[in-house]
Amino acid sequence: MLKKIIVIIISIFVYSVIEPNLIEIKEIIIKSNQIPAEFDGKHILYLTDIHYGPFVSKQRLESLVNQTNSLNPDTILLGGIM
Repeated sequence: MLKKIIVIIISIFVYSVIEPNLIEIKEIIIKSNQIPAEFDGKHILYLTDIHYGPFVSKQRLESLVNQTNSLNPDTILLGGIM
């Protein structure tokens, strides 16, 4: 029983403290004849799982906003756990 409790505590720690600080930036080019020509050259940024709360400081959130803005997206989509 103690092992299960320890595993749960470690899992919560990793999920709450470490995971939100793992930022991954991927550029994916999507080509399709079903995408209207108006979207050619447009950049869409998908931002997910910010986890803003007690373990994510205002400074960390501001840094994330600055990183997002520096990529100059045309559209920003927010998903996951905010």
